Amino acid sequence: MERLLKILAWTISVIFHPIGMTFIGCLLIYLNYYQFVFIDIVQSNRILFIRNTSVLQPIFFLFYVLPVVVCGFYWLFFMRPRESKTETINDRLITLSLVVLIYSICFFNTTILPIYSTFILSCIIVIMLTCIITLFWKISMHCVGIGGLLGLQVYMLYLWHPYAGIVMNILPFFVISAGLVGTARLYLQAHSQKQIYVGYLVGFIGIFTCLLLFKA
Repeated sequence: MERLLKILAWTISVIFHPIGMTFIGCLLIYLNYYQFVFIDIVQSNRILFIRNTSVLQPIFFLFYVLPVVVCGFYWLFFMRPRESKTETINDRLITLSLVVLIYSICFFNTTILPIYSTFILSCIIVIMLTCIITLFWKISMHCVGIGGLLGLQVYMLYLWHPYAGIVMNILPFFVISAGLVGTARLYLQAHSQKQIYVGYLVGFIGIFTCLLLFKA
């Protein structure tokens, strides 16, 4: 039973890995746009370098596949054995820095609709904040990621209500998922309760506040 629970906890951690939360957020925005046609569909599908195709394709490759490949290469070939707390912090800092670097390069070299670019910029800022916190204290990046998704959905409800039908229907799933992610990280003894709760708050407040300030 214990082995099954550990497998389940690892599965949840992989499915809701923070490196994929940016794309999932863009997917939610995209689905809501298509349901209520807030913008011209042809305009939504255009992006620099890749024309007449879904906006999600370049976002998927630039902001999910590319970070996974680069960070995976580092994890496989350059990550040092975790023999001390300092080395673990260094590995986390390098991973976060790589994601910020990739996101920043892609962000400034692509043309996408304001709501997407604002959300991605918000993600960059929150990741940088997580990086700063990591210098002094270990925070749950998984909870930062899922918390950020909740922040995005609450913002979409605030901005588009009563038209955010998809977000309204999906929100309970992500609330439950956030609880599962926190429970999984606690079960694997990857974080303390305080690190879990602070992760939720940083992700949720960070994304929601940035979207409000930038007025996506």
